[in-house]
Amino acid sequence: MALSGRDIRIGLALAVVIAAGNAGYVASELGFVHRPRQVMETDHRHYIHMALSPEEPEDPPYAFRVAAPRIARGLMAMGFSVNQAFYLLTQASLVAFLACTYLFLRARGFAGEIAALVVALMGLTQGAVRWFEYQYWMSDPLCVALVAAAVLALQLDTPWRFAIGLGFAAGFVRESFVLVLPFAFFHTLKRHDLKQAILRTAAIAAPFLAVALTLRALIVPIAPDDWWSGILDSMGFRARHFWDKQWYVLTIGTWGVFVPLALANFRGFARRVRENLDLTFLVLATYGTLIISNNTERPLAYAWPAVAAAGAAGIRALAANIVTPFRSPFQRVAAICLGAQMVHFGLTRWHDLAGSSLYQPANFIVAGIMSALLVVWGLSFARLKPN
Repeated sequence: MALSGRDIRIGLALAVVIAAGNAGYVASELGFVHRPRQVMETDHRHYIHMALSPEEPEDPPYAFRVAAPRIARGLMAMGFSVNQAFYLLTQASLVAFLACTYLFLRARGFAGEIAALVVALMGLTQGAVRWFEYQYWMSDPLCVALVAAAVLALQLDTPWRFAIGLGFAAGFVRESFVLVLPFAFFHTLKRHDLKQAILRTAAIAAPFLAVALTLRALIVPIAPDDWWSGILDSMGFRARHFWDKQWYVLTIGTWGVFVPLALANFRGFARRVRENLDLTFLVLATYGTLIISNNTERPLAYAWPAVAAAGAAGIRALAANIVTPFRSPFQRVAAICLGAQMVHFGLTRWHDLAGSSLYQPANFIVAGIMSALLVVWGLSFARLKPN
């Protein structure tokens, strides 16, 4: 589906409102452009150090993620403080990320009202926006924006070569851009043939990998990257705490109402998984990064284009399935989804140690609401005769 100028204007306006709303929410608790010491996690200190002292070595893998600190340093040369520089970069990145996700949904064929609702629901989750407003010095906001832009370019097909340039830029930002590659392969395979899928994926991968590998050859970190210990630590923690918190943060805790939206029509969900392997493998690859990551909501943010599309498909199916004499089915579904997601947003901890990305405790009120929606919506779909 081709995009119009109106789509672009709506996407940008919606993205600005959502980013500003989350920024205001975080500022109401911590103040505007809050200080690094007010954040419980410590990863952001590496990027601050790289912006303030670029000549000094840094720990891996932060040492190779040079773009965000360098952009911040450029803004500092214009008179901004280090905190203000990272804050501006993060706001611009979040607006681009949300706008590209809205445009991706429109290009995927979803109605404007459904795409807008889905992006609003994203804004009421921890990992899509609020966490990056809280820990705003990270490289992730810029990288998720590049991933969303590349996915959009591939979806539009004609400007897919734009993704090659995005891959080159992403090589300086963060290795997480590699998640675009399975989407590129399966999306092109669905539209064209195996040869085109291989060629286009390789064309995107080549500049990205060339930059990333060159940086690793040129930059000497403080110590070798002990990725094996990272895997053992991450997987060991997740295994030990699976039943008390990880089951929650890996599903409902991260996605909220998107879980029942995607799974309620199980027959439809299974069909969409088969028909949309590009989105399926984007999600699977993103979850695969948790093997080594010591966070959850933040790395899972790279799967938002796929999860948003699953949520949009669920909303569209529900609106078609609900019969109501007093208001439009879409309005009823929208009200229920927004209400449930606002509860999820309000009860998710974020500015204390227990609310950090790996330690998010299970909230049984949220789990109960989402489970109830899954059952009710699932029963409504179960009554339908299979096609």
